[in-house]
Amino acid sequence: MAGGGRPPPAAARGHRPGGGHADPPGVPGRPPLVIRSRLARGALALTGAGGLGIAGFAVTLHRPGPPVPAPVAVTVDEGERFADVAADLARQGVLRHPLPLVVWARVTRQDRGAHWGEYLITRPLSPLELLARITGPPDPLHAVVVPEGRTLRDVVGLLAAAGFGSEESFLCVLQDPRFLAEEDLPPAGAEGYLFPDTYAFPLATPQERILRSMVQRFRDVFTPALMLRAADLGLSVHQAVTLASLVESETPRAEERRLVAAVFLNRLRRGIPLQSDPTVLYGREGRDRTLTRADLHRPTPFNTYTIPGLPPGPIANPGRASLEAAVDPAPVDYLYFVARGDGTHTFSSTLAAHNAAVAHLRRVRR
Repeated sequence: MAGGGRPPPAAARGHRPGGGHADPPGVPGRPPLVIRSRLARGALALTGAGGLGIAGFAVTLHRPGPPVPAPVAVTVDEGERFADVAADLARQGVLRHPLPLVVWARVTRQDRGAHWGEYLITRPLSPLELLARITGPPDPLHAVVVPEGRTLRDVVGLLAAAGFGSEESFLCVLQDPRFLAEEDLPPAGAEGYLFPDTYAFPLATPQERILRSMVQRFRDVFTPALMLRAADLGLSVHQAVTLASLVESETPRAEERRLVAAVFLNRLRRGIPLQSDPTVLYGREGRDRTLTRADLHRPTPFNTYTIPGLPPGPIANPGRASLEAAVDPAPVDYLYFVARGDGTHTFSSTLAAHNAAVAHLRRVRR
């Protein structure tokens, strides 16, 4: 050619013949030569496995995912393999086929770019959009503290106040027989099984996911070893949790929990009513903290002054220490305790000693 040798090929000049820049590596139009080579190998692998081929591969990457009727929370764990992340996306119903996403992430070297954290998927996303989502920053987390000994309604109020949804939306889940059955909870409800802890979720996390996390936390703490201890005491899991809720409600002192558990278990063995004031408060309408003598004699399903044995279910959500105390009571013969007014109690083995302790405390308080 006049004027010098042949011009360099278009690919070497960094643009297509006729003008326009080459597609960036993250867009499956006509990728640069190195990525085209990797993509071709990936597409051949798909074809060899009965897959889609190059054209179908590109269509699949752009095709919107399945419908998302409610937000789906996807968690990427630190160090998790990308193939496992993609499989989890498919398992949660936001990705039709994980293999094309895995191949594309690998050929574009994005398979190690997923950030660990939680992502909320609120609409159908194509595999490319999902890849951009999980290689971007995770959703910000908002914390809520659930203290020990709170009732189910207290917990719902805390979650609502933290901005995770209305009290009604949480109660709707907690009263759903499907939810209770799937979580293997008593038909009467989840009281006692919403484990007290500090939790962190994106604000748009579905209420059901939050509650499932709390129940799972309970299961993490109330281990098979604790279940065996409960069985050795003649208690079912539900009875052990119920007893733990009484322990939690009676004393804030760690050193007293096993003593309180022993008192209740000793009374159960002897057929003596438990006579726990917190059960009266729980069973009463309104549940304010003022207790009258008339309340002690007013029969309710939870009033352990008027019913034999344990109440039908937990009266609060106990923490780890109370759960452990309920199945590992102190080796004592105490049958009574009375509050000293400073958060501690005086324990007695006989009614005479108990009455003397009560009389002494009354004199001191005067």
